[in-house]
Amino acid sequence: MQWKPGDYGTALSAALLGRNTPDVFESQFSIQLATSKQAVPLDDILASVKSDFNEIDIATNSYKGKTYGVRMISDPQLLYYRKSLFQNAGIQVPTTIEELINATAALSREMSRALPGKGQGVGALGLVSIHAAGAAQLNADNNRARLHG
Repeated sequence: MQWKPGDYGTALSAALLGRNTPDVFESQFSIQLATSKQAVPLDDILASVKSDFNEIDIATNSYKGKTYGVRMISDPQLLYYRKSLFQNAGIQVPTTIEELINATAALSREMSRALPGKGQGVGALGLVSIHAAGAAQLNADNNRARLHG
């Protein structure tokens, strides 16, 4: 399958439904890929190198104990802030996710520019805060929401 900028999703969907399916493709894992057999377990191929991958990355690409993919890129995410805004508000610069959440609540709406997401506060961190707290958004089978660690 050839990469087509801007149209990869459509081309991939069509290819997975056709007779000439790709052996390897880039996509976010979904349970439907596994249940429809559009993706097959890779456990036999990954057996000798599985421990080289992040446990959470493997879990998010697994279903019913089988691994269907691996993360291609682990993006580092950084948090930038203006020390002066925290200092002027009398708030210590956070060093943990819990402190960041508390600092977000303490900062005024105008000062929230010190946090990511142009005023979205800690919500702009998305899944980073969930994983940093040792929790996951889905259960071990990736089929139900998991709202705790």
